[in-house]
Amino acid sequence: MDVNRRPDTSARLARVLAAAAAAAAAAAVVLLPAPAQAHDDLTSAAPAQGSTVTSAPQQVALTFAGPVKKTYVTVAVTGPGGDTFQTGQPSVTDRVVTQALKPATSGEYFVAYQVISSDGHPITGRVQFTVALPGDPAPSSSARETSQASTAPADRPGVMWWPWAVGAALLALVAAVVMARTRPRRAR
Repeated sequence: MDVNRRPDTSARLARVLAAAAAAAAAAAVVLLPAPAQAHDDLTSAAPAQGSTVTSAPQQVALTFAGPVKKTYVTVAVTGPGGDTFQTGQPSVTDRVVTQALKPATSGEYFVAYQVISSDGHPITGRVQFTVALPGDPAPSSSARETSQASTAPADRPGVMWWPWAVGAALLALVAAVVMARTRPRRAR
């Protein structure tokens, strides 16, 4: 075989196209935005987040963007002094989770929840509201701090970056293999 002979034009074009396709695929994985991790997040609460109510609520209602599975639903309501105020089990009707409450006193309340969305992912969060009953003194700051400390929210996971990194690494590996296999071999 003639060592000085140039490789066939179609083989060269195939190598260039394969390398370009691999580079474009890798760039798309790295540069395109990640798909939205849309789960059935909380859309509203009653009492509402940050609200002040002047009568003691008998229940809290949490409304989600989509149906919630009836299993593994947890709602914990913590009030002044770190006392718990939920009573009984939460009930689920389609997108709404309802939790009955014990009689409340004036103070700050935290509703911590965990549900399983319709797509199987856990959703956790916290809602805060204040009860200000007429004639009751305002809650002290130490009661507020105790209540906040006892119901610290769980950290929500951020965007999952590692699948994108693994995908980019795999694409780079495929591109390297394709380029190595289509490179002309020199005669010895």
